[in-house]
Amino acid sequence: MNNARYNERNLKLAFWNANSLINKKQELTIFLEGNRIDIMLINETYLKTTKDFKIRNYTVYRRDREEGKGGGTAILVKRGLEHGELPGTGTKNIEETGIKIKTKRGELKVYSVYKSPTKTLEEEEIKSFFQEQTATIVAGDLNSKHEDWNCRTANTNGKKLRQIAEKHSIMIVAPEEPTHICTSTGTVDVLDIAMLKNVPWQTEIRAVMDLSSDHSPVILEVHIEAENIENERKRTNWKMFKENMETKKITIGDANELEQAIQDLENRIKEAERKATKMLAAGQKRPLPTHIHALIAEKKRAKKKYMRTMHPDDKRTLNNLNNKVKEEIRQMFNEKWDEKIEALTTEDQSLWKMAGALTGKKKRTNIPYLKREDKVAITNKEKADTFADSLEEQFKTNKPNQDVIFNRNIENIGRRRETTNENEEIMEITKEEVQEIIAQLPSRKAPGIDGIKNQALKNLPEEAIEEITEIAKGVMRTEHYPSNWKTAEAIMIPKTGKPKNDPSSYRPISLLSSMSKVIEKLIYKRLRNFAEQKNIIPSHQFGFRSEHATTHQLARLTENIKENMNISKPTAATFMDIEKAFDKVWHEAMIYKMKRTKFPNKLVNITASYLRDRKFTVRIENAKSEERPIEAGVPQGSILGPLLYNIYISDIPELKHSKIAQFADDTAIYTSHRNKKCITKRLQEDTNKLVEYFEKWRIKINANKSVAVYFDHKNRRKDTEKPEEIKIANQKVEWKNEAKYLGVLIDKNLKFHSQMEENAKKARQLQGYLYPLLNRSSKLSLENKMKIIKQ
Repeated sequence: MNNARYNERNLKLAFWNANSLINKKQELTIFLEGNRIDIMLINETYLKTTKDFKIRNYTVYRRDREEGKGGGTAILVKRGLEHGELPGTGTKNIEETGIKIKTKRGELKVYSVYKSPTKTLEEEEIKSFFQEQTATIVAGDLNSKHEDWNCRTANTNGKKLRQIAEKHSIMIVAPEEPTHICTSTGTVDVLDIAMLKNVPWQTEIRAVMDLSSDHSPVILEVHIEAENIENERKRTNWKMFKENMETKKITIGDANELEQAIQDLENRIKEAERKATKMLAAGQKRPLPTHIHALIAEKKRAKKKYMRTMHPDDKRTLNNLNNKVKEEIRQMFNEKWDEKIEALTTEDQSLWKMAGALTGKKKRTNIPYLKREDKVAITNKEKADTFADSLEEQFKTNKPNQDVIFNRNIENIGRRRETTNENEEIMEITKEEVQEIIAQLPSRKAPGIDGIKNQALKNLPEEAIEEITEIAKGVMRTEHYPSNWKTAEAIMIPKTGKPKNDPSSYRPISLLSSMSKVIEKLIYKRLRNFAEQKNIIPSHQFGFRSEHATTHQLARLTENIKENMNISKPTAATFMDIEKAFDKVWHEAMIYKMKRTKFPNKLVNITASYLRDRKFTVRIENAKSEERPIEAGVPQGSILGPLLYNIYISDIPELKHSKIAQFADDTAIYTSHRNKKCITKRLQEDTNKLVEYFEKWRIKINANKSVAVYFDHKNRRKDTEKPEEIKIANQKVEWKNEAKYLGVLIDKNLKFHSQMEENAKKARQLQGYLYPLLNRSSKLSLENKMKIIKQ
């Protein structure tokens, strides 16, 4: 069994009692790469939630001991293997971390476990790992000894575990070699074991001497091939792509011809890219210098000798070699890091990529198992479907108001297609305009569901640009937005500080067709020009408008408050939290409002076609949900979305006493007066007016997250009287000393102490992240250090 030849296609697991992972990351990395380990199960990690732990090319799952010292379990899974994290089994005496992995012959559950010698072994807890018929491997240190699995003697836990295993048809396997050195008794024994159930595949197990701990790692090879997620590295020769690209003259007369022309062009672009793309060789494992190889081999021999003799001199020799190996590996990593830093430059963007990686801007996001109602999603497909269920509810309009006749009227007008007036002046689309838009596309943006990259569009020959121009003209002529471009691919991003097992703790990033974005920009330009000519967007709306930024709106708001404070007029403000405003736009009402504001019928009809019958799918790694309908909202990630939302709320009513400050859906109203009762009365009156407006158009305000602030000078005479409460739809809005608006904490005295503290905290955090580049011993040049600091 121990002399078996190992097949690279087999699934290779290892399990190890680390007796603290702290300061062992580098030697663990060498072990994983050198032994080509697919799944590493670790117990007694000693990690705490405040301690970050990552290994290159592996996804890390861990459950740290919440109370007391030591303990903790973890699983490291090689990137590319299709898997998902398992929820805890609820065991009290056994610490555990679990995953489910997809193999060519079915699913396999794997648990990393640890039980302290002081804890009792319970039958129900062992059973909890094997409740399903799924093939299951549970491995680690249960402090259970028995001669059946090669131990010298049996202890109480071992005898009990043997009975449980026999009763429930659980197979226990262990290496023939000892895995643990007990220095207090001067003995060696087998403590690290694996329990298997419903595992029909051949397994091979052996202990190795590679890592420094009182436990040896154990390698368990399972004769089964895991499913891999397609993650090949590719490189496209864009010059060859341009040469391979076939073009043709097209004419578009109706919507069917438009759809066919787009499908044909997309197919030719993808085929040209396929021919110009080659696969890159998989990354090689990190080569170890010869002297470190020799040291590791010497250390293994010393460990075997010590386990045989248990002599103090042999122990000293082993400890010295352990320390020497660690130091040499540490030195090797440091030298490679210094070489990498010295090579950083702004010319190939490597300097900014490294800074981005250290500050967390490009960290991979691992989505754990998800809980929704009574269901638990573990696989990528299950997670994608769970997110899709959640988003499908999100992309529906809020509850209609009580006026049934009003609602019916809006929907009838919104659904009616208007006849285009031939005299409408719509700016002609030119090839030069299309070329300019394509040239401005960001090269590295992820493609949409069609898989066509911006880089491909930027490398198209001139004849293909003419085709896209004809397609754009066809959209305007037919007033039909192609169905190929109406499906968004959603990628889920976690919200900071939210529970990661809750689907609502993620926000979708929608990936849309690159070619669609070109056409959207053409439509956007014409909608925006008309809106600006007719002054449709109110002056208090600063969101997504040229020469309007968040800083301008913040300056306007704070200056108005300060001016009134200087003449002894306090200001009261309501900062409204609008729930999922972009996702809840009522489509028929959107079109109704465009008709009411006299947008050209051609643009209205194109917008109606653009909004209707949209769909989305959620992608997690290589798994996708089924396509789901989008019944409301402006498309997320689109160029048109923000402008359409601005048009949708452009008829927000003027207020009698208060001013409005808006940046897209971030809405605040504020009013000033010398009398406190008068000021709150006015604010409530205007708040009611806005609430009535939003309810009418199916926009929901969350009163619980909305905030009211009473702005006044700090040195005014002491005023103990509290402002009267403000309500939103009969729900009380809390008066607070500060509110966050457009990312800035505005306090009641306009001193900005909290904001400065937050900025200082962020600066310290960034400084900590960038310490590897900016510290005194860093090999990065002083010039590049200054560039990073200035950036």
